[in-house]
Amino acid sequence: MKKIVIIGAGPSGMMAALYASKQSSSVTLLDKNKILGKKLLITGGGRCNITSNLPLSDFYSHITSNEKFLYSSFNFFGKDELLEMFKSEGVKFKSEGQKIYPVSNRADEILSVLEKLLIESKVDIKLNEDVSDIIVQDSKVVGVKTDKNLYTSDCVVVCSGGCSYPLTGSDGKLFSILKKLGIKTTKLHPALVPLKTSMTSNLAGISLDDVILTSKHSKKLYSTRGSMIFTHNGISGPAVLDLSSYISSYKPSDISLFIDFLPEISSDKITDILYEKSKKNLYNRFKGYLPTELIKTILPDIDADKIFNLKKAQANELVGNLKSYNVEVTGFGKLSEGIVTKGGVDLKKVNPSTLESRIVKGLYFAGEVLDLDANTGGYNLQIAFSTGALSGYSASI
Repeated sequence: MKKIVIIGAGPSGMMAALYASKQSSSVTLLDKNKILGKKLLITGGGRCNITSNLPLSDFYSHITSNEKFLYSSFNFFGKDELLEMFKSEGVKFKSEGQKIYPVSNRADEILSVLEKLLIESKVDIKLNEDVSDIIVQDSKVVGVKTDKNLYTSDCVVVCSGGCSYPLTGSDGKLFSILKKLGIKTTKLHPALVPLKTSMTSNLAGISLDDVILTSKHSKKLYSTRGSMIFTHNGISGPAVLDLSSYISSYKPSDISLFIDFLPEISSDKITDILYEKSKKNLYNRFKGYLPTELIKTILPDIDADKIFNLKKAQANELVGNLKSYNVEVTGFGKLSEGIVTKGGVDLKKVNPSTLESRIVKGLYFAGEVLDLDANTGGYNLQIAFSTGALSGYSASI
C-alpha cells in the first residue's frame, strides 16, 4: 500500500486526500491550523462561491495565465463532477449571475461534507502540525518532517497555498522548503487585490454597478467589466479585482488605466444628452446616470447657456471623461491582502497530466501553490478542487 502525505488541508489538499484514498492508499493529511479548510470558510464572504455556471470550455478565458496547463485537471474533475459530489451528499446549489453558491449561503456546509468524506475514507488527519522539511533522497521524495513527527512516504502532494491571507496558513513558508529541493517558483504578486489610484478620497464609499476598466501596458491591453467601489485610497470591487490579476506584476507608473463609467450608453448618445435643449447645467444633465459627487469630480461645472458654445474638441473631452476617464495607478494592495497569489511553482517543471514534479519524483502539487490564478467567480476554487483531485489520483496509482 502506497504511503501518501498531503501538505495543506485547504480545498485542494482535502480533495487530493479523497482521491488518493480511492486507490486504497495510506493517506495522511497535514495542516498547521487547528481546523480543516480555514481559508475555505472565508471564501465568497463566507458564502463559498464554489464554481461558475458557465460551460467548462468558457472557464479558460477567466484564467489569467497558463490556462492550457489546466486542460487535464479540468477534464479529469470539472465543475459537473464537483457539484455532483456535493449534491450526492445533500447539498443544494443556486446561481447568482454566473456564480454558484450553496443554497444555505454557508461555506461551512461545504467543509462539513468534505470532513465527513475524509473520515469515511479513513484519511489520517493531522492538525496543528507545521511542516519543516520535505525529505528527498536520490531525487525521490521519501518523507515529510513536521514540528512534531517524521512521516515516511512514497509520494507527497504539496497543497500549501500561496502567500495570501497568511493567518489562514497560506504564509508562503513551503516555497523556501521547495527552493532547497531545486523547485523553481515564479515571482509572487498579489492577485484579486484593490488598486491604489489618484482618485480623490471624497468618493470613498460610492459604488457603481457596471463599469468597464481598460488598462494599457506597453502593447498589452486588458479589459474587465462589472461593479466597482471607491475606497479611501483607490478603487475595489469585482471589476477592479479581476483587472488586478492581470496587471499587479507591472510597475504602477507603467500602467495606463481608463474607466468607462457608462458602458451601456454610446458616445453618440452622451453627445446628444450634452447638447439637448434644456436649461439644466452640465451636472444636472447627467445626474440620473451617475452619483452627484462623481459627476462633480469628473466633469466641470458648466451652465446651460454655455454648453451650446462648446467647441467640438471641448465636447469630445467631456464625453471622454465619461467613457474613458484616465486614472493614475499609484500602487496595489500588499501580497498578504490579495484574495489569491499570482505566481508559484514554475509550471514548466510540472507535468500537467499528473501534476508531478519533473525535478523530484513522487512530489506533486495542487492549488494555489502552483503558478495559476483566475478571475473572481468561483474559478480559483474550481482550480483548487480540480488540481487536487488529479494530483491525489496520480500520486496513488
